[in-house]
Amino acid sequence: MKEALEMVIAFIKGLMQPLITVFALMVGSSLVTSGKVSAEQAWLIPVGVIAYWFADKSGIWDKLFKGEGPKAESPIVTGGDKASGWGDCGDYDHDNETVSTGFSPAEETGDKKVDEILDGIFAEAKADGRKADVAYVSSHIVSYLGAHGDELDDYVKEQLILAGVNYATIAFKEITGSKVAPTTYAEVAQPQKFWANFKHKCTVKNYGLARGPLMTLRDLLSRREAL
Repeated sequence: MKEALEMVIAFIKGLMQPLITVFALMVGSSLVTSGKVSAEQAWLIPVGVIAYWFADKSGIWDKLFKGEGPKAESPIVTGGDKASGWGDCGDYDHDNETVSTGFSPAEETGDKKVDEILDGIFAEAKADGRKADVAYVSSHIVSYLGAHGDELDDYVKEQLILAGVNYATIAFKEITGSKVAPTTYAEVAQPQKFWANFKHKCTVKNYGLARGPLMTLRDLLSRREAL
């Protein structure tokens, strides 16, 4: 019975395109007959309908308004599948339904040289009228390492990177509501694949806001593993 009903529904859907196109032709003809529009103007009605159906069937609407889906490198998942490379959704805090952009403030580490660098970042944030939170500071640690990393000895560089990983991890958890975050570069080496896995298993209301902390964390994990 269910299969028969599905066949009927599919048949009705199949008739929609030609029926609406015929209806558009009838409307255009009626407008021309009544003298309300010219034949050239009326012709635009069925042309528009046909163009709409073409765009719908070809997936153009999805690309324009819904964004492109995961690239070919991303896993194809179905309802009962589990995406690889990420923990269970049990690791996700489903009680935290509200995505907050108010990140925790960054603090000093106790290492004199690292704290001097952080003090400079804090001062820069203040001058820019920004809060020296974990997202801001971790991203500026990446910038500092890019500009001055070669000037630091190995110990200071390591401590600065670890501080950045800590801040970026906190930022990622706070923006997504997740109890866990990537801990190795391999997990985020392909960001598109990571998001496909993460979104399949966990609900993130605005994962776009988490892209900054994720890419910062990705950079710092790579630097940490290269030490």
